[in-house]
Amino acid sequence: MFSQITLTGWLKRAVAVALCVVLLTAGHKGYVIVTNHFAHVAQLEAANSTLTANNKTLTGNNSTLKTSLSEQQAQLQTLQQALEKREKERQDYAQKQAQLEQDLQKLKEDSQNEIDEINRAILLAGVNHTALPASVIRMLRDKARAVNSRSRDGHKAGGAAASKGAGLSAVPGG
Repeated sequence: MFSQITLTGWLKRAVAVALCVVLLTAGHKGYVIVTNHFAHVAQLEAANSTLTANNKTLTGNNSTLKTSLSEQQAQLQTLQQALEKREKERQDYAQKQAQLEQDLQKLKEDSQNEIDEINRAILLAGVNHTALPASVIRMLRDKARAVNSRSRDGHKAGGAAASKGAGLSAVPGG
């Protein structure tokens, strides 16, 4: 059987086998390439859908952050206005307190002046070691109460009555 095959026959068969091997190898490589391509495309599509979902989440978070930021800015503006209002009120309070301290000092000076005037009147009258009658003491106390109440009323009313009442003499006829 081998004797009947010639060299050209062997050569034809070898070429045919080599051609089949090349075609089979090329087909297998083509199959592997196409299969890998489809697998890669599937991975890319999965990654794309994941990225799309993440992008939607980030877009939602971005919207939430923008809303929070605008609310924070509004709250900061409100806080700034409240702080400015408090600072103005504090300055007004300090100014009023200084004015009240000045008024109080003036009332103290006026009271001391009245006391000094009473003492001078007593010395001039020559009765500094003489006991005063109860009616005179009552009258002086009543006048002192009147001066003090006018001073307090004037203090509450803004000081106008306090300056009027401060000039009263506690000694009759003085």
